[in-house]
Amino acid sequence: MLDEITVRLIEPHQRERWDKEVSQHHYLKNANLVGEQLRYVVEDRGRWLALLGWSAAAYHIQARDQWIGWADNQRRARRRLVANNVRFCLLTEPGELPNLASRALALNLARWSEDWQQAHGHPILLVESFVDTQLFRGTAYKASGWKAVGLSSGFQRVAQDFYEAHDRPKQLYLREMTKHAARKLRQRHLPAGLREHEQKIDPSCQMPKDDLLSFWQTMHQCDLSAYLGLMPAPASVK
Repeated sequence: MLDEITVRLIEPHQRERWDKEVSQHHYLKNANLVGEQLRYVVEDRGRWLALLGWSAAAYHIQARDQWIGWADNQRRARRRLVANNVRFCLLTEPGELPNLASRALALNLARWSEDWQQAHGHPILLVESFVDTQLFRGTAYKASGWKAVGLSSGFQRVAQDFYEAHDRPKQLYLREMTKHAARKLRQRHLPAGLREHEQKIDPSCQMPKDDLLSFWQTMHQCDLSAYLGLMPAPASVK
């Protein structure tokens, strides 16, 4: 049966169903994605078997940033060239379809780069994901060529630019989507063809323009006191 499954982007009218299924089946119990994003369904003859969600990369992760070896200004300017697999859940019964997770992730990766480029107008060099090792072993990621590089610092993203502590570090997995992706991201100058996608950073500001705009929009919509206990932190969650 696994040879017959397909992976596709959801249709706009399926967003409500996707959110509901993820909120029910994913251990975090919510379908919130931040920044640029894509939502996929894995299916067999119309039956939904699994769901995957991708979004903008975490602002700062010590394990990732050390593995790449880029400077802070490079991270701020080039973070949009990294994306995060923030949701991945199976809708099947436990043991119903062995190896479904690995097959689904492999099929998703086979088409993912082209989908992202078409949807958001820029390539992705590196993808990241966080796995709660108290619940999962990361088998699907390992089978698809992802590398475990360290733990997050026990924070979760609650808005575009804000994190809060949850005291449950996750294992960080990375996968290069192009050859020598990390090397390119830490070079003094990006290779030709990628430079146009590098964000311009105001040296007087620690946030890229898009993140700064998100900050002010969040503060305008929410009570400032709700964020007094929050601060940027080097982590995110799966």
